[in-house]
Amino acid sequence: APQSAPPAQHPAIAAAPGGGQIDAAARERALARADAALLGTRLDEAEAAIEAARTAGVDAGRLALLEARLAAAKARSGADRGRR
Repeated sequence: APQSAPPAQHPAIAAAPGGGQIDAAARERALARADAALLGTRLDEAEAAIEAARTAGVDAGRLALLEARLAAAKARSGADRGRR
């Protein structure tokens, strides 16, 4: 599906010098935030961090891995709620 342009107000864009091109360090920080949120099962935060990573220009392969981990975590979370 075609991706729309990221909003100028997005935190990953706002953090870039001059609001322009995102550097490699910003991409790594976005990935680290997504990973930490997934490890802590903070799924809403993980979803937002993955979107920030996408906006920051993280490559599709790494995004796909994070999205798969998020989907699996959501499935586990739903299954856990169903057992209660």
